[in-house]
Amino acid sequence: PFILLPPGDGGSESYVGTLCPRLSQEIKIVLLDNYYLKQKQDFKSFQALASYYVDLIIEQKIVLENKCFLGGWSM
Repeated sequence: PFILLPPGDGGSESYVGTLCPRLSQEIKIVLLDNYYLKQKQDFKSFQALASYYVDLIIEQKIVLENKCFLGGWSM
């Protein structure tokens, strides 16, 4: 799968009309929404936020066979 992490001040919707239509239909695309922005949870560090996303990817079994591509953008 190609997992797109959210930009810091936006959500997964920023990819829907821009990047997603340009990707092959054969690629499984997973959009993660901006948990920090939506839930207003204060993470102590960037590493804590990154760890949250890694745990989410593992819990949801998004990555199979330990293979995936990560991507995203930010201002």
